[in-house]
Amino acid sequence: MDKKYPVKEFMKHTLITFEPEQNIFEAIDKLIENKISGAPVVDRMGRLIGILTEKDCLELVMNDFKGDGMGQTVSDFLTKDTITIDVNESIIKVANLFLKKPFRRLPVLDQGKLIGVVSRRDVLTALQHLSKTEYQQDMQAEKGKTRKKASATTTTNIAAQIKKTIKSMNSMKTTIRPKDKNNKPGGLIEFGKSEKREFIIVGDLHANYNNLKTIVEDNEDKLEKNQVVIILIGDLFHNNESGKIVEMDSSLEMIKVFLDIYNQYPSNIIYLLGNHDSFSPLLSKRQVQQGKLFKEAVTKTYGDEVVELMQRLFDSLPLFVKHPYFLAMHAGPIRGGATKEELVNIRLNDSNLKQLTWNRINELGANPSSKEYGKDDLDDIRKKLKTNPNTPIIVGHNPLWGTGDKESVWTDVIGCKQHVIVYSNQENVCPYVSVKNSYNYEIVYANLEIAQEMSMNDYFKNR
Repeated sequence: MDKKYPVKEFMKHTLITFEPEQNIFEAIDKLIENKISGAPVVDRMGRLIGILTEKDCLELVMNDFKGDGMGQTVSDFLTKDTITIDVNESIIKVANLFLKKPFRRLPVLDQGKLIGVVSRRDVLTALQHLSKTEYQQDMQAEKGKTRKKASATTTTNIAAQIKKTIKSMNSMKTTIRPKDKNNKPGGLIEFGKSEKREFIIVGDLHANYNNLKTIVEDNEDKLEKNQVVIILIGDLFHNNESGKIVEMDSSLEMIKVFLDIYNQYPSNIIYLLGNHDSFSPLLSKRQVQQGKLFKEAVTKTYGDEVVELMQRLFDSLPLFVKHPYFLAMHAGPIRGGATKEELVNIRLNDSNLKQLTWNRINELGANPSSKEYGKDDLDDIRKKLKTNPNTPIIVGHNPLWGTGDKESVWTDVIGCKQHVIVYSNQENVCPYVSVKNSYNYEIVYANLEIAQEMSMNDYFKNR
């Protein structure tokens, strides 16, 4: 392939690097002094060995109160599995890689030797030099190349990532995710008063993977420093935009995006079960069996093994988060509330499970049906969980478009104080809820205007 706009024309040549035998604490001092989040590690021949990141160093410092690591070197802590870029690679391919992966910069090699680094900003600079026609020609060439790649490698990678995700979810400490009566990870995740990280609660994304990547991008520094936890309150899959409910490409892409992000930050991402996280043929939207279509698309693209693994993933998801300063679930509380024990054992009670994933707010204010909840149910669950009466309860599932409000977030509706319904899947606005050790939550909006993940066609169209 003709490498138009090779990465070597836009990368940075000046590098801070480490040697494998360098003392680890000297390296940490250098990261802090230069205000960088990581640096390549090279041998004396200039060949890349790996990357030393802030996270690698943070784990050392947190676990080395006695100073036992004083004699250890960079090679003991570096990350060896590193994605690299060839110096002659097309900037278009690099752009696509940044769209799919949550990296901020990548090392550039020339015949195996490290010669520079390319960042997202470098890529944006490069794209400014492309005309619309040139961009489209290069993008079509890249898409053609991608289609020709054997699917076996992709399927193997997806399967491995799902297995890794399930293992991480099921390996949470039992103090945070207690086991149910069948000795399986329960439906409740509970954080204690010692938890000081910021919590971000993201509403239904409905296959809008760009919004998910933008939220991660906005909070990347805090994720790398373990200062934030992102809670996805269900419905990651199935596009619900008008005219797109039969389209499954975005759902397939969401699988890859979610797995990439989760496996990079397994201690900082929580995924709660929603009613659209399913292959069920009973799941339909405007008489379209989205669950069935999703299963058919995954089967066709990745095969039966990935379908089975995705079902195992759905079956392993928690359903409820209890935090000292908020409660979160996908749809709404169980009618009459629920105790901690009932939430832990939620998968042993189909009725309770369905209520947490399907209940809707009683919009009419009349006596609620068995599929609705109201102010009393919100109060009841606070009481049964022995939380403060002012504890915010945050859900998705039920956008109140009928109120005339197009804002995608609704607070204190229909007399329900300290209650938030948040929808995070719109193209033009993406709200989420931030909780920072206080009952006074904040509504934050993802920075969609400068999102790195915007389509390049839109980029040129809007110039």
